[in-house]
Amino acid sequence: MSLSNRIWLASSVLFGLILVGCVIVTGLSARAYMAGQLRIHNAEAAALFAQTLAASSRDGQQLEATIKTQFDTGFYEMIDFAGAGGEADVLLQDQSAATGAAALLGELLPITVEPGVSPVIAGQRQLGTLTLRHHTRLAYAGLQSTFRNLALLFLGALLLAGLLYNRLLARSLRPLGDFADQVKSFAAGRFEASPEPSVTELQPLARSLNALPDKFREMLRQESRRADKLQRESRVDKITGLLNREPFLQGVAAAIENRNDKAATSLSLIRLRGLAQLNQVYGRNAIDAMLKEAGAELNRLVRQQTGWSASRLNGSDFAVLAPGGLSMEETAKKAQDILREALQSHGLPGDIALPGAFTRIIRGDTVSELLNRLDGALLAVDREGESAISISHKGDIQMKPIREQLDQWRRIILQAQREHRFSLVHTPVVGREGELLHYECSASLQWEDEVLPAEAFMPWVKRLELSAEMDQQLIDLALQRITQTKEPLCISLSIASIVESGFLSWFSERLSTHADAAAFLSIELPENMALRHLANFERLCSRAKDHHCGVGIEHLGHQLAGLGRLQDVDLDYVKVDAAFIRDIDSNVANQALLRTLCEMGHAAGLQVIADGVDSDAEWDTLRELGADGATGPAIKLPGN
Repeated sequence: MSLSNRIWLASSVLFGLILVGCVIVTGLSARAYMAGQLRIHNAEAAALFAQTLAASSRDGQQLEATIKTQFDTGFYEMIDFAGAGGEADVLLQDQSAATGAAALLGELLPITVEPGVSPVIAGQRQLGTLTLRHHTRLAYAGLQSTFRNLALLFLGALLLAGLLYNRLLARSLRPLGDFADQVKSFAAGRFEASPEPSVTELQPLARSLNALPDKFREMLRQESRRADKLQRESRVDKITGLLNREPFLQGVAAAIENRNDKAATSLSLIRLRGLAQLNQVYGRNAIDAMLKEAGAELNRLVRQQTGWSASRLNGSDFAVLAPGGLSMEETAKKAQDILREALQSHGLPGDIALPGAFTRIIRGDTVSELLNRLDGALLAVDREGESAISISHKGDIQMKPIREQLDQWRRIILQAQREHRFSLVHTPVVGREGELLHYECSASLQWEDEVLPAEAFMPWVKRLELSAEMDQQLIDLALQRITQTKEPLCISLSIASIVESGFLSWFSERLSTHADAAAFLSIELPENMALRHLANFERLCSRAKDHHCGVGIEHLGHQLAGLGRLQDVDLDYVKVDAAFIRDIDSNVANQALLRTLCEMGHAAGLQVIADGVDSDAEWDTLRELGADGATGPAIKLPGN
């Protein structure tokens, strides 16, 4: 039973008890009053009628006739005339029983009234004694009328009170509905304050609920810091702040398998020659300070790009993984310059050799092949004690000049857009019970007799500044496919779309045009891009939510300290980067990190999805840790 119904029932019972009490008190008071009035009336009537009899009656027959005439008026229950000496006795009684309400009142409130008695004296002679009693049905009729009026009064009061109660209670309880909506929004991860109600008793509850968003944000910040600390302690070199060898190579393996990005990836290696001798000559503290500065600058470099990472592979080798980077030599050169500047800023010799090498990761590579390829290229330079940068390609295949390639790819991409040669490639994202959450979509390009995967042309799309146009192409393809199949699809957007002023208007127009399909579409952005352009991302999310389009974050885990800034963004899910998923069935540190991320995500009302799941053992472990879904080579839909 609802609270309002309970209050109404209690009020009705209370009114009923008051009515019953008033009826009893009124009935007893009215009975006493009626009995007193009848007693007086009986006495007065007896005296008056005795005078009438004395004045008009001289013989017994005439006297009896007068008495009968008076009795026939119907007001008397009994008239008794006892003549003096036993002469001319007359006894008249009304034996009819009361009916209806009068009978009921007679049983509940019996009225016993003494009759009026008066002597009948004519001259100096007493003719007899007159005894009479008025009928009590007149009194019961009065009681009945009183009770009826009382009942009508109470019913009217109850009706009026009910109307006032409903209005007042509705206004008083309205904040409870607001509180319920507020709690529902909390459960959905939207923390909004509600106005403080005017009802004093509800104000503490409102203040407590309104304080929850701030408390949750603080909790999220604390959990983010804890997760970030856990991540750093397990994955990061204590001196430089760069990734350790194992987690970095996990990211390289994921890049080989094309899990992190739909673009080509380069791997650069810079070697600091003679590190042991430098420690002996300048002291470990000075060298550690230099390495710390170099690590901070390398981290600053990689955080400016999507999916990049840097590592101290061992004491003297520094590596940079650069997904989507075309200027591979420039990447290696920047890493080399950072180390050089760190050496010089700490007063170390400027001629210390910093040989480097870089290579492009190709499908089918292995981590060991890549490292051997770089070691071979680095060795040739290192032997000569130089700081040159060597290029290593699989099979020693030399690249065409960049300018020539740019012109060629511009023609290919623009023509493909005009001729609608792009299509979608689907990868399923599956839930804990094997259900389909959505398909991740990347692009493929039909060119001549070959189907080119995304990693073959997406780097050139980025270099040619055509990323926003490509995002629009993919969204159109996704909406068309959804209209046909009603399958949930996900598109990863580039940063170019986020920062371009006209994209939001175009996006809203497309979703409005395909309103039914919009609810099956999700868009996502890498973690670092979302944090770097948070205001733009929030506007994009708002537009998406206006059309019931899903929103997510991918590559989660590299900037955990900034997760609290995403608390007010209306997200649906997050995807943990594949680098944190590899071998998670045996990696205790990553298990602790994943459990924390799942707890944080669920507290914010988000699904937590693991990217790059490579084995059933990893997937089983992820489910135990609380992951809601996964994608990767080991993830298949039932029946596939």
